Amino acid sequence: MSGLLPFANFVFLGIVIVLLIRSGLGVRARVLAVLTVGLALFLNLSWAMADQFTGNGIDESIFFHLEMGMKGAAYGEFRNQFVLGALAIIAVGAVSVAVYKSISTKDEKRPKRARGMAGLVLGFFVLLTNPGALDLFRLAGSMSGSSLIVPEDFLVVHDLPRNQNPKNFVILYAEQYERAFLDESVFPGLSPNLNDLEDSSLSFTEIRQVSGTSWSIASMTAGFCGVPLVGAAMGNSMSGLDHFLPRANCIGDLLSSEGYRLEHVIGASLDFAGWGKLFENHGFASVRGVAALRGEVPADTPPSPWGLHDEYVLEIAAERITELSQAEQPFGFVVNTLDTHHPRGHAGPG
Repeated sequence: MSGLLPFANFVFLGIVIVLLIRSGLGVRARVLAVLTVGLALFLNLSWAMADQFTGNGIDESIFFHLEMGMKGAAYGEFRNQFVLGALAIIAVGAVSVAVYKSISTKDEKRPKRARGMAGLVLGFFVLLTNPGALDLFRLAGSMSGSSLIVPEDFLVVHDLPRNQNPKNFVILYAEQYERAFLDESVFPGLSPNLNDLEDSSLSFTEIRQVSGTSWSIASMTAGFCGVPLVGAAMGNSMSGLDHFLPRANCIGDLLSSEGYRLEHVIGASLDFAGWGKLFENHGFASVRGVAALRGEVPADTPPSPWGLHDEYVLEIAAERITELSQAEQPFGFVVNTLDTHHPRGHAGPG
């Protein structure tokens, strides 16, 4: 959403408050005006707070984490946002009370009543065009599943074609790592190996993101299971995280049935967002988070806000990949990084 709309909506909300101050309205209109102002202000601030976490206003990830909890999250990473959020809630209450007290129910002068009614009408318009309200309207359909369109050529795969020479594979998911980091003119020497790898490999650009794939666990679900994490997929089918999409047939399910050993490591808690369940329930023989990986690094290893810095996780992964490559069983290994996590990132001690 363009940054101009939230700013314009907030300006118009200020005009509404100015019109209502010392205006004249009946008791019911007075209450309605205050509720409109309070709700509009709350939605504006909620949108701004959500945008600090998502970069996309109020999206599916907000409701996902509200439903599934935030256990294992790096709360310290967002402490400033939490403090501002608490202050914003207090501000909403204070402004609403001030507007309520400023509206007169006894003044019968026509100009003041007209100004109050103008403020009330404009307030409804501000409420309906509020960025928070618009996001909620947009999500209402997608989260119910009514707006999900299944392509005619959507293919449900139950078996893989037999391959006499199965290939091993390693997947590295770089958290919020974007193409800007590859630009030598902006970040000289930051990622020379990735730049060289892209020059000699197949690389995709101009990729569009679909609804329900914009946050970490959702993107992993889309990549491994071929479904966005919205609507029914986000709620009923997850059974409160005891089972993560039990009806989905994911890449891990297919490859494990073909004799692959699948492993995953991440330097964060497996409890966060049901991360561990996604892999454990879909064919991965080993899923290790920070609790397991801490035993493989020195006791004095400095932690990151999420758990373990990427440099240690990558060292552990490299050793394990070497071990797996010496066995006869085909394998797949998935690694997730975290140090580039929004909003500030975390430089490792190395």
